[in-house]
Amino acid sequence: MEALFLAVRAEDGRGQPTALRAAVMEHFGTSSVVDVTAALHFGEIRRSRLHELAPVLLRAGAAGDGPAMAAVERLAEEVFLLARATVDRLDLRDQSVDVVLGGSVLAARDPQLLEGVSRRLAAYAPRANLLIVDDPPVVGAALLGLDALGASADAEIAARTALLARARGSDPSQERSLPGGRRNC
Repeated sequence: MEALFLAVRAEDGRGQPTALRAAVMEHFGTSSVVDVTAALHFGEIRRSRLHELAPVLLRAGAAGDGPAMAAVERLAEEVFLLARATVDRLDLRDQSVDVVLGGSVLAARDPQLLEGVSRRLAAYAPRANLLIVDDPPVVGAALLGLDALGASADAEIAARTALLARARGSDPSQERSLPGGRRNC
């Protein structure tokens, strides 16, 4: 939504010029950002496709586009505030703690975004360790279910391997896990 918002404002003159204008038009194959918003309004572009603009925004930020860089910094601040609230609720600010973040935007490991989150977290909770999970949520749900059933470590490794292979569209028999069924975060 933010990428589209910035592109609309650049096109109609209310906002700063931004590479997002051209990038949004190119992504959706239109000749203007107004055409994108009209297509969204009339159902020609599904609203669910707006998430496709997250990597577009991150690329524009990485290329030095000012409005996109500012949006990535705002996102880093919001992610940090979420982590801070959780650390505070659990009274872990002065403890050595893993702060685990996930989701496709964070799993993309954009340097500006992760640096912004890491910098803020380090200043607030210096002993915290930031980890990014790139497994799809279904893997965590399946592992929790297997834990609740008292399944063996081998069953958990097999489930994780099969689910990750399916998520990638590959053959589960060709997937390999690290010892203990763990994957590098």
